[in-house]
Amino acid sequence: MAETSQDNYPSVEQEFVGGSRSRKRLSLSTKPKTSNDKIGARLLCDTWRIPNKRRVQIGFVGLAFVVPFISLTLVHPEWTGHIGSRLSLGLFSLLGQGALLIPLCALYLVLSCAGFRPLRRTRYAFLVPLTIVSLLLIERWAQSGGWLGRLLDRVVLAALGPGGAWLITITLFCMTLAAFIPKIKEEAGQLASMTLEYIRDTRLRLRNGWLNLVGGSKEKSADAAVSAETATETTAPNVLPLSTQEPSKPVIIDHFQENVEEVVAPDVPEPPAAPVMAIAPQQPVMDVAPQLPVASEEDVEPTAVEPDAAAPVYQDENVVRYADSSEIEESLELQKPKLTNSDEAEAVVPRARTFELPPLVLLDDVPYSERRPPTEDKSQALLDALDAFGVKAKLLQIVRGPTVTRYELQPARGVKVSKFTSLTNDIALALASTAVRIEAPIPGKSAIGIEIPNKHTDLVVLKDILRDTVFTDSKGLTVALGKDLSGRPVVTDLQKMPHLLVAGTTGSGKSVCVNGLIISLLYRFTPDQLQLMMVDPKQVELSVYEDIPHLVGFTESDGGEIIVDPKKAAQALHQVVGLMEERYKLFADNKVRNLAEYNQKFPDDQLPWFVVIIDELADLMMVASKSVETSICRIAQKARAAGIHLVLATQRPSADVITGLIKVNIPSRAAFAVSSGVDSRVILDSNGAEHLLGKGDMLFMPVDASDPKRLQGSYVGNEEIARVVEFWKGQGLPENRIEFELQEDILAADDDDGDDDSDDALLQEALRAMLERKQASASMLQTQLKVGYARARRLLIAMERKGWVGPPEGSKPRKILYSGPPPGDGTDFE
Repeated sequence: MAETSQDNYPSVEQEFVGGSRSRKRLSLSTKPKTSNDKIGARLLCDTWRIPNKRRVQIGFVGLAFVVPFISLTLVHPEWTGHIGSRLSLGLFSLLGQGALLIPLCALYLVLSCAGFRPLRRTRYAFLVPLTIVSLLLIERWAQSGGWLGRLLDRVVLAALGPGGAWLITITLFCMTLAAFIPKIKEEAGQLASMTLEYIRDTRLRLRNGWLNLVGGSKEKSADAAVSAETATETTAPNVLPLSTQEPSKPVIIDHFQENVEEVVAPDVPEPPAAPVMAIAPQQPVMDVAPQLPVASEEDVEPTAVEPDAAAPVYQDENVVRYADSSEIEESLELQKPKLTNSDEAEAVVPRARTFELPPLVLLDDVPYSERRPPTEDKSQALLDALDAFGVKAKLLQIVRGPTVTRYELQPARGVKVSKFTSLTNDIALALASTAVRIEAPIPGKSAIGIEIPNKHTDLVVLKDILRDTVFTDSKGLTVALGKDLSGRPVVTDLQKMPHLLVAGTTGSGKSVCVNGLIISLLYRFTPDQLQLMMVDPKQVELSVYEDIPHLVGFTESDGGEIIVDPKKAAQALHQVVGLMEERYKLFADNKVRNLAEYNQKFPDDQLPWFVVIIDELADLMMVASKSVETSICRIAQKARAAGIHLVLATQRPSADVITGLIKVNIPSRAAFAVSSGVDSRVILDSNGAEHLLGKGDMLFMPVDASDPKRLQGSYVGNEEIARVVEFWKGQGLPENRIEFELQEDILAADDDDGDDDSDDALLQEALRAMLERKQASASMLQTQLKVGYARARRLLIAMERKGWVGPPEGSKPRKILYSGPPPGDGTDFE
């Protein structure tokens, strides 16, 4: 490896590939092995990656050897002629029986291009010892290792003797086998899961097939089988932590180049798989529960069923405990309808329903086609660009994220930080980049971060976040956001935020982020633990969640509907304020301070969390700005202890939508790509969002942070959302629901604004000032009455409605139409 320069800057080696393009690779330290050596091993394995196009070419060339090998084995040289027979004979003479690996490897390359998951790059390195082991073993046992086998056999025997040769052979074979064991275990596990799923699905269909004759649904049984089979999921692997020390040489951190299994040392045992959401049901509860038989006789009246003790018990960790096998069988027997001749039979008393959380199998993994090739290293070009403008810096670390790569630089002595921020456009020009964001300085580090977009963006799926231990081991209203620059999953707790503002232009990923928050909540909480109220004035963004059991509507007949009318939304927010006040009164009567203490004190009468999600705040502010702003501010100020939280989203982050009162009361914000720095300052109170790339690229600023943090938002597709929604719909509606009743007088303040102007105390003074100045304009009323522009304009509109002034005529002043006596005591202005 190359030595570092005198200024301690990292040297760069030029490695020419194919004679046409070069790859710059930072030299690694030759000090004793540390945790960074894993990164070096990964970089050294980059040369083992074979493009798909080259795989196809190599694969078909290798498959061409199949027929000659078969013909040589069957002693039929006429199948391939003299060329094929001579070629196969030469390979067998050279490699012996090891030549059979050529067509097998070629077949695997072709199948991998057709959609099968290829071998990881680190495991290609084990193909060489595998071939050597095969030749050595075959040569010693059957004298069929070919010329190469005999040569290696003689060398090893001469150097180590028979005992050493056997020891080396067994060691290499064990190393090769250990490299392939994870792959074998993974494939075998997937095959076993698919087989068990098919058997369970077939069994349920045979058991519940008669239900379809009376309106049953086989799809629900199948969904229940899938959920029961995947109740446990492997936890996310350990991610290589970001180095907190200041290295003398640059460290390259790339968590998205390949799966995490390649980073962790192979000798470290994998932790046992933990169940997702800490759910460990002894038997799937919902396998047959949704399929309730329906009697066809009209005179059938079911008998009363007493609720039993099989209801779920909610702990502080929000864990759902399921009934055991005996209770499940007993409950299923009680749910069957019984015939009775009594006309005075009691009505059915519904038993407490046990809900099941959705399995992770409903979500999709990252497709292999979405995984990008190695990211080009632009560190030397960056240092050259800075040096051209007289800015000296030392490269400390390179962090490759899913969207951008951050180069952490330490300025030389005497170099101001402002010199870096002023070179944003020059750096983008030198690196041929679309947008460059400079974080100066990086919080908690003595370094400056220059974020450069990657040529290929990694897809961050929601499933990767939900199965990580950072999500499964968390408590509270935890929701998934995405991954940071170092590849670590990022989650947040709505209880600590306690409200969230999401803003960004169309196509920036705002709606996908909101969907990710909703799906995260649906994966953690049952309808008895969480209630959702959704407002969607656009009528298309949240309509997929219609009729899920978590949803709260206005009335019993309209329960479960998405609120699409802005006026109804304003009334609903007013009702949420009333719900908040009722909960505080209940807390005061029971001497508790918040929802957690109340649920702990009364475990049999627990209150659910309540989350209000508004997808487009701008539409509500246009229809009823005063009442909406008042309700939002009251909820944001007081509702945290009551267990009520807000998630506001808008694609028009202007000052008239995100008002000052709303910003003050909602400190946690997520900004996606916006068109200008003005919009970025409205959301974050600072610039930066105008440099984002879109498609989930976001700046997240929690309540306890002073600077925003760049993330790549997690993606969840429409098909995944539909599967999760269908899973919850199959479990029916919850028994305990919060119902709203519409009130017609909520919007009176907004609808009657300016209509009852005769009661305005300033109306007489406004008329007197207009007659004295002989001018009717809002600016004149502002000056004379010492009021704001909005109040002056309302007074002017009121005088126009009364016929005192004429309508506006462009740039000309309004005409004064009032001809009565001047205002004074006893004057009637009606």
